[in-house]
Amino acid sequence: FFADLSMYMPTITHRQTRPTPPLITLQRLGDRLMPRSTMAIVIALSASGLASLLTGKWLFERATAEPSRASEPASTTPNDDETYRRPPVGALPAAPVPAPPPVGALPNSHMPAQPPAPSSQPVPAPTLTAVPRSGACHCDRPESILWRGALPRLSPILIEQNLSTTHSGHPHLELELGVVNNSNQDINDLTMNLQFYEEERGPKPKRVAKKSRALYFEGPLRPGHAIKWAVDGRGTSFEVDNPYHETLALDAADAAPAEAFEELLSTANHRPIRLHGAMMLAALGLTQPARKGALALREALREEEAPYLDRLVSATGPIAVCQLAASESGTTRDVQACVQNNGSAPKSDVTLRVRALDRLFDHRNPIAPPPIVISEETSRLPQPLPPGAGTFFSFHLDTSNPDNLTPETFEVLVVDNDD
Repeated sequence: FFADLSMYMPTITHRQTRPTPPLITLQRLGDRLMPRSTMAIVIALSASGLASLLTGKWLFERATAEPSRASEPASTTPNDDETYRRPPVGALPAAPVPAPPPVGALPNSHMPAQPPAPSSQPVPAPTLTAVPRSGACHCDRPESILWRGALPRLSPILIEQNLSTTHSGHPHLELELGVVNNSNQDINDLTMNLQFYEEERGPKPKRVAKKSRALYFEGPLRPGHAIKWAVDGRGTSFEVDNPYHETLALDAADAAPAEAFEELLSTANHRPIRLHGAMMLAALGLTQPARKGALALREALREEEAPYLDRLVSATGPIAVCQLAASESGTTRDVQACVQNNGSAPKSDVTLRVRALDRLFDHRNPIAPPPIVISEETSRLPQPLPPGAGTFFSFHLDTSNPDNLTPETFEVLVVDNDD
């Protein structure tokens, strides 16, 4: 193109053009084509016709608009902001640690089963009548759902978790995870696997594995000592694979020394670790240091810790409850427990709270949501408890509830178990 422009072009001679005729204006067009009166009539008729067309169109649309709007169905498309309020809380694993055994069974209740109460009406909670049973009993250590069953050699404990969506719009968990060596042996070359999961929504929601993290500590991890990791990954929940399947007996034979748990209770930087130290002391029957630590923690009580601390304080007071057993079926359950006065003076006005729960408390996660209380009733013991003696008491607990939940375990707490 530039080469063509650079070529020599001869001079072009323009021919003489004819003069341009003058433009015809609207005034002249009207003067030449039609009279002014005729022009006015045409404009008036055109305006009238246009107004008629517009009026007819407006009336037709108004007549047909109302029926279509009334017959239009409401939208059923879910709103993502409404259906995804909060991701599920991360869970510590249950698979590596054997499930605790159920509460000791009693013969089925002799009372007839009562039909569940309708969901629209609250379940009545009358005061129970404690019935003393013949024969004395003794509590070597108090019982609680916090340590019922076998304790693991290694306890993973969730210290803190935070959920964010700043990573490319995906849910992301940031965790502080600790572990405590409950045994009397050192642990070396500790390797644990942390698996993150994400809930995928849809017609059939499912839990999908997203990210796996390997946690390692060269060791040694001393008896009664704890370490922690800070780890993160994509997901809304998690599980920890505990490589140590061994469990400890509650007779202090293979557990870490009490001094180690007392040090853990007093010096650990994180409250969930200190709660675990108090729980281990109480489980081993060392109620005085456990109670002292629990009361100190309750002075700065946090809402999520209240169910855990309340159970610790109840189990470590002068009134101990042990040898809990319950009937296995029926709406009304027979619950039996040994109640012992460990004080030096007779104890009167002892009040107990009997509960039916949907599951055991997970001691590996002190700040996890507590078990659901299916039914709860209180009872005042009909007689004083002499010092150093225990007596069996039985209760008839109505477990009917609006949601038709079946109890998985029971607990008996001492109300106002003060020194």
